[in-house]
Amino acid sequence: SIMERLYHPVCLKEEKIVWMNPESAEMTKYVANTMLAMRISFMNEVAGLCEKVGADVHSVRRGVGRDDRIGSKFLYSGPGYGGSCFPKDVSALVHTGRENDVEIELAVATDRVNQRQK
Repeated sequence: SIMERLYHPVCLKEEKIVWMNPESAEMTKYVANTMLAMRISFMNEVAGLCEKVGADVHSVRRGVGRDDRIGSKFLYSGPGYGGSCFPKDVSALVHTGRENDVEIELAVATDRVNQRQK
């Protein structure tokens, strides 16, 4: 297909293109960004707990990040997530769920933690 030829140079090492319908592509974007936002919000909550118990959040982050199942990306605590994609996509996932009578509770909690962190 034309898409395969167009993206061939960036897919030389492995298959990076996943073919799907537009609805699945939209959900994939919302879910991926919400999962990354969750990691940030979770680490912000962990940072608060670390302060209370005398643990060093940076040591905890490095230790957790060493687990290959988790990895080290998006494990930094701070002022919360921002930008143009994470807040919009978390809200879009929550909204899509509610429109379809599915409460995406972890996404709702992620947004709540982020609002509190700002």
